[in-house]
Order: sequence, then C-alpha cells, then structure tokens
Amino acid sequence: MSGLREDLIRMGRDMITHYEAGTVRLAEDVMRLDARLYTDPQRFEVERSAIFRNLPIMLAMSCELGAPGSYVTMDVASVPVLLVRGKDGQARAFLNACTHRGGAVAQGCGQTSRFVCRYHGWSFGSEGQLSGIAAAGDFGAVDKSAMGLRPCPTLEKAGMIWAILNPESSLRIEDFLGGYVDFLAQFGLENWTLVSRKTLPGPNWKLTFDAH
Repeated sequence: MSGLREDLIRMGRDMITHYEAGTVRLAEDVMRLDARLYTDPQRFEVERSAIFRNLPIMLAMSCELGAPGSYVTMDVASVPVLLVRGKDGQARAFLNACTHRGGAVAQGCGQTSRFVCRYHGWSFGSEGQLSGIAAAGDFGAVDKSAMGLRPCPTLEKAGMIWAILNPESSLRIEDFLGGYVDFLAQFGLENWTLVSRKTLPGPNWKLTFDAH
C-alpha cells in the first residue's frame, strides 16, 4: 500500500511539473484504435451489461447524502437509480421505480421522509419500505413487506458510496475492491463538504477515459 501511495505522489508531482512547463508526457509510440470500439452499438451494450450493471460503481460521495432523508437520483447505463440516506443513517441504492407500475418515485435531489409515485400514490420510506397505498381498497390484499423498492448491493466507505446496479447480484463489493477503498480512506474524503452539483454531458465513456 505504501508503494502505491508513493507512486501516486510521484505521478502527481510529475503532472504538476508538466502543467507548469506547458508540456505533456508523451507515450513511447503512436497508438491506433479502431473507431468501432467507440461507435459499435452491440459492443456498447455488452459494456453496459458487463461493466456498468454488474460491477461496483462509485455513484456518489458521502457528503451528497449529508442528513437522513437526503437523496439524489440518476440514470446510469439506462438504469434509474435512487440513492438515499435512511433514518438509520445508512446509505442505500434502489431502482427508482415503484414496485406497482414502475413509475419513478423521485426526481432530482433533495431531502424527504417519503417518496411517492405519481401514478397511483404508493409511498415508500427512506429505507425503501412500502409505507402507504392511496385508495388501498382498490388494490386488494397487498403484502407491503414484499413490495418495497428493489435494493441494489451498496457499500459506503471512505467517504464514497458504491453500488452494483443489479439487484440480483451476489458479488460482495468490498471483496471485489480488495484494499483499494482502504487506500482511498487515507484521503479523508468523508470530511468533504458538498458545495454544488454540475452535470457534464459528454461522448462515449471510453473517449473520456482514453483522453484523460
């Protein structure tokens, strides 16, 4: 772990040196990539399924859910996600879809004690439980305990909130990440403060990654 920290410090200092000199570190040779890596829709769907929907993704910083009832919604790889901090202080990720007709139960971000689907008025608590049904007599006998929001595997550690966007996944996030989160804990991210949010629309994710 100490070797990794030293490597990152060295890399950081190298980047600062190049920035101040107005230069960049060049690769040893020119790398050519087939444009289909970025444009092939079938390949993109495989990437979305294999990477973004079945592996842990860091979805938010802990400071984005500062108080119980704080929430933020997002769409990741066409999966509607609701992140919320429950009354018990735990951060959870759910599919942002009512378990009755699939309508979104939240929009944007904010703080609330419950989420209400606009379709038929089903309401859910901050821990995902189905807490109320408007005009309950119209729906017959509903087992509320079995109709809560669908949770995704979630891990909050070192000031970050990770989730797997597949509710059926049995992959343990902490095991998958190994000691990486423990390393990140050295940066004190749990002490960050949210100042503002900004969304930057961009092209295919690999273009951003490859051009960093």
